[in-house]
Amino acid sequence: MSDSDLKQDKNDLYEWMNDGWSAFSSAALYDMERYLGCADADDAERADRQGRSYLPLNKTKRQINFLHGHEIKNRHILKIGPIGREDDKACQQHTGLIMHEMTAFGGYDYLSEAFKYGNLVSGSNLLEIWKDRAGDIQFGRLGFNEFLLAPDFKKGDLSDCDDILIGKWLTPDKIKLLLPQSADKISAEKIVKTSSRWQYLNPPVLSNDDRRLYEEWWHKETKFTEMVISRNTGQEIEFDKFARQFANGDSRLANRLIKEIKLPGGMPAAERYSKPYNKVSLRVFADDEPVFNGPNPLGTDDYNFVWLHGEFTPEIDRSELKLQSFARLLKESSLLNDRRMNQAMDVLETQIMSGRIMRDKYLKNPKDAYKSGQAVFLHVSDNAPDSLPLEQIFKQIQSTEISASLFKIMEIMEKNEDTIGGLNSDALGANDDANMPGILSMFRTGQALTGQQGIFSSYRRAKKQLGHKLVKINQANYPPQKVQRLIGEMPVKGFYEPDFVKYDCTPTEGILTETQESLFYLELKELRDRYPDAAQMIPISALIEASPMQFKDRLTKMIKQAEQKAAQMQEMAMQDKRKKDKLLEAHTATKVAQAQESITQAQENRAGAALDRAKTISETNKLDVQPQLELLDRILRLEEIVLKSRQISKNERKRRKK
Repeated sequence: MSDSDLKQDKNDLYEWMNDGWSAFSSAALYDMERYLGCADADDAERADRQGRSYLPLNKTKRQINFLHGHEIKNRHILKIGPIGREDDKACQQHTGLIMHEMTAFGGYDYLSEAFKYGNLVSGSNLLEIWKDRAGDIQFGRLGFNEFLLAPDFKKGDLSDCDDILIGKWLTPDKIKLLLPQSADKISAEKIVKTSSRWQYLNPPVLSNDDRRLYEEWWHKETKFTEMVISRNTGQEIEFDKFARQFANGDSRLANRLIKEIKLPGGMPAAERYSKPYNKVSLRVFADDEPVFNGPNPLGTDDYNFVWLHGEFTPEIDRSELKLQSFARLLKESSLLNDRRMNQAMDVLETQIMSGRIMRDKYLKNPKDAYKSGQAVFLHVSDNAPDSLPLEQIFKQIQSTEISASLFKIMEIMEKNEDTIGGLNSDALGANDDANMPGILSMFRTGQALTGQQGIFSSYRRAKKQLGHKLVKINQANYPPQKVQRLIGEMPVKGFYEPDFVKYDCTPTEGILTETQESLFYLELKELRDRYPDAAQMIPISALIEASPMQFKDRLTKMIKQAEQKAAQMQEMAMQDKRKKDKLLEAHTATKVAQAQESITQAQENRAGAALDRAKTISETNKLDVQPQLELLDRILRLEEIVLKSRQISKNERKRRKK
């Protein structure tokens, strides 16, 4: 594509993007101005026409600063967690690189600023990733007025955004630093200080140096490459590489091999297909002239940007409604509160000095009549007629009293402004109820923050996207020697896998530290605190070795010596204990044997005594029972005689009756 065609395509693309986002850009600029304390233009103009001053009351800033401060206070590091246990070491190495980049080059600060001015204030910011001349990964932030996105995209990760335009006013030296290979071409072009594009950027006329309009056009398109996949193993290889390895570069022979080689069941062993992939290109323009056209300088197939945004509703056509910041929620309530407060102040000032009637020629100093307050003296000139009453020389016009309903309305509006964004007085630290329990205040603050979790969820998604991009960028830009220099060890197997981000790792959040060693120390300390039994397996020397304190090698040596001495003393104590246990065991065995012998003898004695007792009882029983048996025998005989006599008597009576 020729330079003129590139230029025309870029200008046409700008017009389409600018029209699609013009309403949002205007609203975002207004939100930024309100956050910075600028008065509403219409209200200020109306007050000026009425001869009043207009003072904006910036209550939007404290709510935004509260959410921004909450994010900073609860900031977590970005680390790479493994999906499978076999990928743990590679993930640790990528975590080390990312921690170095984010802490050494201000990555977390740029993230917080993009969250503040993107999610909260304007509604749209880009976190930029780029590489400096030393080969180190750097970060930057692009405001809402420095870039345009394709208006038809719908995904917050920009995966379906085909084009991104960036515009800046830079000095020629800065552009040459960014594009050293195009330095001669940049110097030969004529500087143009004006442009009809990027109307929301600061114009170059505000600076004394010769700035040039620097524009970047990032374009993403889908390409296809021919691949060969093995049906047996699932491995893939590019067709051209397959042809070079197995057919000496002959594509016809490679196709025959793919068709003719069969598996035992008769199915083809390999298959050829077209695989889609993304390709990102960059076109750079200086004063509307192309100076660079090539692939992504960082060597990846993705944008070098992460989009941090407010509430995004892509199904809405109107851009000012489709994308809204947190500040946009406070717009109407803030305007009404400012308007009513300024009107109330005007009423109060009118009450103090509602109006005066005076005759200038009879006052020595007519300017004194404009003064207000206590002890204001007006001097009447000597030529004033004595017959003229003072009330006709100067008269104060009394104003009507201010209605209490005005202040009630102002109080309601002020309260609405605090709560319309989802926060409350507890969250903002403005609750004056001295009798409220602290736990209740904390609960109400937590409830208020719960309503803002959508904002923080969007921020966490952007942070996760940053982790994915940094892994790919580090793979493409850090050779093994650079990795060795940064983290102190060579990359392990799997570090440079092309699909490592897709299958082997996931970005997560961790405790905020400067280095991996500090992170390991905090995690180790938390493990000891959470599980008391772990303190026996994790010695204090391990904590000292992992701690970030200074001169820890001396303390580590002292602690290890103390631990060795304690271990020796413990071993000696254990030996003494084992000896005592053996003596006690032998003594106990002897006592047990003696006791068993005594028990046996006692059992024998008890058995003999029982036998003697049984004999005695038997003989005693015999002596006691014999007289009783003789008496019983006599009684039985006597009863038998009585029965016989009765039977004889009975028979005798029967005989007589007959």
